[in-house]
Amino acid sequence: MKTISLLNLKGGVAKTTTGGNIAKGLANRGFKTLLIDTDMQANSTSIFLEDKRSKEDYKGFAELIVDEKLDDVDQYVYNVSENLDMIGSSLAVAESELKVRNSFNRNSSNIVKKVLKKLDSKYDYCIIDCAPTINLITLNIIIASDEIIIPIKIDKFALEGYRTTLKNINQIIDDYELDTEVTVLYTMVNRNNIDKQFIQEISGNRFETTIRHQAKPVTESALKNEVLIDSSKSSKVKDDYLNLIDEIVKRG
Repeated sequence: MKTISLLNLKGGVAKTTTGGNIAKGLANRGFKTLLIDTDMQANSTSIFLEDKRSKEDYKGFAELIVDEKLDDVDQYVYNVSENLDMIGSSLAVAESELKVRNSFNRNSSNIVKKVLKKLDSKYDYCIIDCAPTINLITLNIIIASDEIIIPIKIDKFALEGYRTTLKNINQIIDDYELDTEVTVLYTMVNRNNIDKQFIQEISGNRFETTIRHQAKPVTESALKNEVLIDSSKSSKVKDDYLNLIDEIVKRG
């Protein structure tokens, strides 16, 4: 199972939109895919698990990581559609940091890795939607990831957000001697010279695909609680996400 996490310490970069489309796109192509929402805003969960999250017996990511035994991970996994399962989020994620430290005081950096190891044989891909912060949970996710995607929206604050995010990720990679790939994805891109110049100014590993800025189809899909690639309407930004999924598959 390849684990791909999406992280940017700056919000509003289409992180959740991108993660949801990647997960559903991989599932649509026949890959067994697990989507994990670790952001307490739970936007991915609202799209895919809204009916299940309202039930009293709902258990999400926060409940899973404080389960010391981790003996029945499957009870936290919900089926969304063919080839797509999900571990959802909730407001309880905000309260889980201290619980994680108390429950796993010796190996507190490997909790997510232990969870994913139990699920490894069931899936081809795991996509993790990270909260825009660096804490113990984010540390766990970076350690467990094969690749980190940093979505970048091109604006005057983007470069600072990217550099801060990359610095934190690289520090963790160095400290824990990880072999984690870090890849930039440009989102909400306008086809003008300013954006083209910005893209050229950031060096490093990046996707060839860029995601165009096209607000209407993205908003319409969100209002319907569906991912953009499943929309019956055609759009350039939908095509971009389909191309991104193709690129991820080709990269292996």
